[in-house]
Amino acid sequence: MNQRRFKLFAKIGYATLFIYILYVAIAVADKELFFLYYSITSGALVLISILLMIVAIIERRKSLIISSLIFIALFIAEIIIRSIYQSFNDILINYTIETIYQIIFAIAVAIFGFGILDFLSFMQKRKNIQELAFENSSAIYIEYDKSAKTFIFEYSKSFSKAHHINKQTRKYSLEEIKSFTKEIDRHKLIEILEKNNVENTTEINIKLPDLNNYLSFYFYATKTNNHYLWIAFDVSDMDLMRKQLTITKNQLKELSISNKKVIENTNELIVILDMNGNVIQASNKYCEIFNYDPDEIVGVYVNDIGNRYHSDFDEWIKDVAEKKITTSVTKYKKNDEDFLISWKNVLLNDGDGKPKSIISMGEDITKITNLRNSLEYQANYNQITGLLNKNGLNKRIKELKDVRSAACFNIDIDEFYTVTDYYGIQISEQLLKILGNELKNIISSNDILANQSEDQFLLILINPSKVLIEKTKEILEEQIVKSYTIGDLYIQIKKRIGYAIYTDDTKNFNDLINYAALASYHKPDTQYNQVTRYQPIMKENLENNIILGNRLFEAIKNKKIDIHMQYIMDASTQKAIYVEALARWHDDVLGFIVPDEFFKVARKSNLIEMLELNLIEKSLSSFKILKEKEGQQDLKLTINLTPEMFLKEGFAQQFYDITILNQVNPKDVFVEVSENTFVHNNFICNEMIKRFKSFGFYIAIDDFGSMYSSLAVLENIEYDMIKIDGSIINHLESKKNHAIVEMISRIGSLSHKIIVAELVESKEVSDILLKVNIYLQQGYYFHKPQKMI
Repeated sequence: MNQRRFKLFAKIGYATLFIYILYVAIAVADKELFFLYYSITSGALVLISILLMIVAIIERRKSLIISSLIFIALFIAEIIIRSIYQSFNDILINYTIETIYQIIFAIAVAIFGFGILDFLSFMQKRKNIQELAFENSSAIYIEYDKSAKTFIFEYSKSFSKAHHINKQTRKYSLEEIKSFTKEIDRHKLIEILEKNNVENTTEINIKLPDLNNYLSFYFYATKTNNHYLWIAFDVSDMDLMRKQLTITKNQLKELSISNKKVIENTNELIVILDMNGNVIQASNKYCEIFNYDPDEIVGVYVNDIGNRYHSDFDEWIKDVAEKKITTSVTKYKKNDEDFLISWKNVLLNDGDGKPKSIISMGEDITKITNLRNSLEYQANYNQITGLLNKNGLNKRIKELKDVRSAACFNIDIDEFYTVTDYYGIQISEQLLKILGNELKNIISSNDILANQSEDQFLLILINPSKVLIEKTKEILEEQIVKSYTIGDLYIQIKKRIGYAIYTDDTKNFNDLINYAALASYHKPDTQYNQVTRYQPIMKENLENNIILGNRLFEAIKNKKIDIHMQYIMDASTQKAIYVEALARWHDDVLGFIVPDEFFKVARKSNLIEMLELNLIEKSLSSFKILKEKEGQQDLKLTINLTPEMFLKEGFAQQFYDITILNQVNPKDVFVEVSENTFVHNNFICNEMIKRFKSFGFYIAIDDFGSMYSSLAVLENIEYDMIKIDGSIINHLESKKNHAIVEMISRIGSLSHKIIVAELVESKEVSDILLKVNIYLQQGYYFHKPQKMI
C-alpha cells in the first residue's frame, strides 16, 4: 500500500473515531440521545473493521482478514439475534442468549485484537525495514505535487551526513528543480512530469544548493492522481566506477594488443604455448631463428620446431605446472653452427586460477658461454700485469695441497703515487708490467706471484729449501733501489720488502700474507737496502699505529694540534718579511709526534682533510692576531697545503671563505705547495692555481730541488715564490748544490720571482746566500719556530 492511500484510510478512521467521541459527549449531556449508543457504537466498529479488512486485503495479511470477517459476521449475527430475542419476554432466556453472545463476542474481539496486533507488528517491521533501507542509503525521498508544482525533498541520514546537510527536508519549485538538473537530463524530467512517462529507473544528474557538484541519481518512481513519488539513490560513485571500469577495459584491450605487438616485434626469443605444447604466439625473432613464418607457426607442436625442444615434453609441462617458473637450456644448429639458448618458462593461469598457457623467454647464451672463461680471467687476474689479483690469490691458496712450508715476500713500491703523478698513468702501468715480469723470473711454476693492489706484489715460494729462501732474498735486496728505463725516461724507484715463513712464523696462510706486509712497512725510512723478516714486535707496532690514528682523531677534534710560527727574514736588513705556519703536536700520552709521522697517519686514516682544515683555521686566526701587533703590519703568511687538498675540486673557494671569515686579506697569504704537486697534469695544476690566484692568493713552490725536481715546472706553472729545499742549502759546500742555488737565483732575478732559502742554520751559510743575491732566508739561525699566539 502506498503512503497516500494509507493516509486516506487513516483519515476515515480518525473521522469515525471523532464522530463516536462527539456522540458520547452529547449523550452524556442529553440522556434522551443515549438510546442511539448501540447503533452508533456498532456502526463505528463495523466501519473500522471494514477499513481494516480492506487494508488487510491490500496488504495480504490473512490473520487480519480472518479476524475482521469474524468480527463483522458476529455483528451481523448479533443484529439478527437481537431482532429475534427482543420479542421474548422470558428474562432467563434473554439473559442466557445475551451471555452466550457476549462470550462469543469477547472471543471475536480477542481474535480481532490479535489480528490488529499482528498487522501492527507487520507495519512496524515494514517501517523498520524502510528506515534501514532508506536512512542507511545515500538517498532522497521526493514528493511532487503536480497541481502546486512543488517538490518536497527528504534526505536520508546517510546522505545528509555524507554531504554535511543539517536540514533533512527541503521544499523547491518546479523551476528550481529544472535549474538544478543537468541540461542533458532535463528532458527526462519533462517526460516524467508532463508526458506522464514514469519509468522504473531513470538516471538524472542534479546539483542541489546544498551540494558542490553534480551527483548522479537513479530514480525509482510511482504516480498517483496529482502526485509523483520517487526514491532517488545517489549512484555517483558507482557511475564513476563504471566509467573507470570502461576506461580500464579499453586500456586492457589496448594493452593486450600492444603486448601482442611487443611480443611479435621484440628482438627477444619469446613463444607462448598452450598446455598441449602448441604455439599460440611467437616473436618474429623466434620465427627467424627457427625458420618459420609468423602466420604459419601458430598451432605448430613445439617439439616439431627445429631440434626437439624438450626430450620429454609431458614431464616438462608437469614440472612447469608444479614449480610455476622453471629454467632450461636447449641446443640448436643453424648454418652448421651450434648455438645455446637459455629459457625461462613461466606458467600463466586463467581467471579461475587454472593453468592456461606457458610463456618461454629465451636468450642466446652462446657468446656468454664463450666469454665465461674471459670473465673468469678478469675476475681473478690483474688487467695490467696479468698476475693473480686478490680474488685469484685467495682461490689459488684454497687449491693448495701438501704445503709443508712456504715463504711469502711482500713487495711494496714506496710512494708509487708520486711516480704516477709525475709521469702519468701510462708510464706507471708500463713500469708495473716491467716489475711483474722481473718477479716472474725469480719463481718456479709451483710458486705464486700476485699483484694484490696497484703498487703491491706478493711472491710465495711453495715448499722451498732454506737455500732458495736466502737466494730469493738476496735477489730482491738487489732490486730494492733500482732504476728502470721506459722510452727516454730514466725512473728510479725504491721498494719496501718484507717476508714471513710458514710454518715458523704462523700456521695460517692469511696471517702469513699479513705478516709479510707488516715486515715490509717496518722501518720504512731505513737507508739500508734490506729485505726485512717478520718479528712479533711488528704486530705491536701496527697496534701502535692504530692507537696513533685514534689519538690523532681526538687531537684534531679537540683542536690540540698547535700552530708554531717561523719568520722568513731579509738577511740584509734583519727584518721579518714573511712568517710560515707550522703544525706541532704534543700528545699527552705519546709525547711529541713529528709532522711527517702524523701527516702520514692522517692519510692512511682518511683524516687528512679534517686535519688540514683545522690547521688552516688556526693559522689564519693566529696570523690575524700577530699582524695586529706593533711592527707586524706588513707581515705576510705562508701556509703549507698537501697535494690532496690543493687539487681538490672546490677547495680554493673553501680556503677563501675561511680566510675572509678570519678577517685576513688573501693578498697577505702565500699558498705553499710541495714541488711534487706540480708534476700532476699541468692543465689541472694551472686550473687550480688560477682559482687560488683569482681570490688574491699567491703561490709558492715549496721544497724546490728535492727528489722530483724539474726545471720544466718553472716553465709551465704560474708561481710567485720558490722556496729552495733545505737538503740543498744544508750542503752548500758541494759545488753541485752551490751551482744549483746560483741558477735558481738567476731564474728568480730574470723572472722577477721571490726566492727563499730554507734551513739556514749558520752565519756562514747566510753569507754565501747573500753573495748569490738570495736575501730572504729561513732557519734556526734567524728564528726557531715558536707558538706566538
